[in-house]
Amino acid sequence: MADDENTPEHDEPENAGLFYLRRIDARLDSIERKLDEAVMRLAAVERDVAAMRVRLNNLDSRVARIEARCGTRSLIHHPRTLQ
Repeated sequence: MADDENTPEHDEPENAGLFYLRRIDARLDSIERKLDEAVMRLAAVERDVAAMRVRLNNLDSRVARIEARCGTRSLIHHPRTLQ
C-alpha cells in the first residue's frame, strides 16, 4: 500500500504533473550519460583506426623498400589508398 501512495493518482493534479516531469528528466539524464559514453567510445575507435592506418602505411613503405632491394615485384598491383 505504501507504493500506491507514491503514485501520481494519490497526489494533487499539480503534483502528478511534477511527478511525470521528474521521471522524464531522470530518463533524459540517463540517455545523456549513455550518449556521452558512446561518443567517448567512438572517439577511441576512431583513434585506433587512425593508428592502424598509419601502421599499415608504414608497413607498405617497408615492403616497398624490401622489394626494391630484392628486385621483386609486389603481389599487390594497386597502391593502398588510406586517408
